[in-house]
Amino acid sequence: MSSSLRELEFYCCPLTCIDTSLYGALLLVDPEDEYFPEEMAALKKAVDSGMSLVVFADWYNASLLRHVKFYDENTRQWWIPETGGANVPALNDLLSMYQVALGDRVFEGAFRLGGHPMYYASGTHIHSFPEHGILITAPLSDQGHQIMSGEKPSAGGGASAGGQTVDVPILGLLQTDGETRDYTNDTSDRLPKAGRLVVYGDSSCLEGGAARNCHWLLLAALQYALVGHLPSSLKDAATPHQHRLRDVHIIPSELPQRAEGGRLHVYSRVLSPDGSGPRPVPECMTPTPVRPHPIHAPPSARTLAPRHQPTDPKSI
Repeated sequence: MSSSLRELEFYCCPLTCIDTSLYGALLLVDPEDEYFPEEMAALKKAVDSGMSLVVFADWYNASLLRHVKFYDENTRQWWIPETGGANVPALNDLLSMYQVALGDRVFEGAFRLGGHPMYYASGTHIHSFPEHGILITAPLSDQGHQIMSGEKPSAGGGASAGGQTVDVPILGLLQTDGETRDYTNDTSDRLPKAGRLVVYGDSSCLEGGAARNCHWLLLAALQYALVGHLPSSLKDAATPHQHRLRDVHIIPSELPQRAEGGRLHVYSRVLSPDGSGPRPVPECMTPTPVRPHPIHAPPSARTLAPRHQPTDPKSI
């Protein structure tokens, strides 16, 4: 993923310490911690001012967390995961200001999206989404039910294996302050002031060892988030509005609840060690500029020509 985003910058400080006006989009991949209330307020203000938010989530189910506990021979203790693939309850707190929520069911399967082979490995699903947003579904198997019931999954999973599948909403795109559409040909003064939101329910396809990576989807999501252009690969896959269910529960599910008795506060940068609530927001660090030193490059490197061919947006 890092090679696809060569100019990505990483931060270890709260969102309250970042000048979000300098950035076009914030990328949240597989987040596992909680958020300071001040961070959520700062993010809402940033998105209202034009910054977009791209989320690649993962599964979370409190019952499944208890089911997958294991006995550690070294410590001679039972270990229960402190969170799922992502901290979906915390993500839902963050996304609730846009009437977006992720559910507690866990899905898996192989499918095609925009002509690309995809594999959804233990991902969550979109529980609720505004009507004017764009939703994309995929036929997936209920992996959580298979694990809890002890059923043996079909080889390969998904529709390709011929097993029982459900059309699961996995990808949502939203213009946060109005109608979702393609703004490519609009002048800058007609572009919406507020940013856009992209939510995908699985992050494993961004990992370096993924057999079917989805770096193309990340670039397409950023293209929509930054300039409002919806690539044809996603536009053609979108569920028509007349086929959208108007009920808040797109598929039968519950909102995931934080696991009782969890010890996430022991490892969290946000929660107090005693579990009483959030810590005070850390003070922002003042970066110390590094003194520049000239580097004598060989003549062959002294060129302003691009080293790589630019990516054609229409090819995504």
